[in-house]
Amino acid sequence: MKKLLSYLTIIVIVLIPFTFYSCGTMYGVKGTEDARNFERIGEFPNVSKGDLYIRANSWFVATFVSAESVIEFNDKESGKIMGKFTYEYGEGVYTYRVRQVISVDIKDGKIRFIVNDPYYRVTSGAGRYYSNTPYNPLVTKTGIEKATVEWNKLYQSFVDYVNKDTSW
Repeated sequence: MKKLLSYLTIIVIVLIPFTFYSCGTMYGVKGTEDARNFERIGEFPNVSKGDLYIRANSWFVATFVSAESVIEFNDKESGKIMGKFTYEYGEGVYTYRVRQVISVDIKDGKIRFIVNDPYYRVTSGAGRYYSNTPYNPLVTKTGIEKATVEWNKLYQSFVDYVNKDTSW
């Protein structure tokens, strides 16, 4: 009996902090509202608005491979493309899906890359899958910091794609 209690004590001491740590991204200190928005300006000298639009639209198509990642608006005339993008990441025993809006504004030689309105939901954890959990605003400082890392990767992916030599 004493052995069983000591095993249970060890399990409780190890698992409870681990469980709380794994939820730390979504629960905790709130970040600022400004931090929920990401904006970068890219300079592409000597590239026309039309060429930038085609390259940007191609990047969206190549990058938005999930069924939840979709282009929702594109207008070559105005030089605007918008879509919802999702990605997943794991932390502890949980997996989260983050959804946000990506918007690209285009003019001759320049683009404005904006990511905002991040929401998250739990997709799995502790051996269970959650198919219908609702999305909630991503507002914690830790969650926003993790999202910002992803947003920087997305932006760099965009710049690399647009700068790729497309001549053949």
